[in-house]
Amino acid sequence: MWGTIFDLEDNPPYRYEGSHVLPSVDGPRDPGCPVQLAEVPSHITRDGRDDQPEDGAPWPWLRASLGREDAVLDRSQVQGLWEAMGAWLEQTKPPPPPARHVGGGANAEDCPGCKGTNPPYPFICPGEDR
Repeated sequence: MWGTIFDLEDNPPYRYEGSHVLPSVDGPRDPGCPVQLAEVPSHITRDGRDDQPEDGAPWPWLRASLGREDAVLDRSQVQGLWEAMGAWLEQTKPPPPPARHVGGGANAEDCPGCKGTNPPYPFICPGEDR
């Protein structure tokens, strides 16, 4: 009855090697430990309850699977997990690449590298990183 909405089948998670081992992008993968999220589609019903349309929103339950262990989460639990994961993603986001000057006699107002600077008149991008 569950419909998979996310899995890491083609990109298996890294193997946990203990709290004393810092993970690495070159570390071993664990294809036997699937990570999967699944929902209950609206067309799934049970006896005496047929109050959802065929193409409606999924039921408010999400199955999270890690390896051979499954957990069923309600909407508030998914919200908390989503907020925690979102905060972690924000904290680990790589910095943006530095702005580059366009050069070529371009107007400094149109140059990402000149943004926030006040180049002297005639306001032309210098064309090189300062």
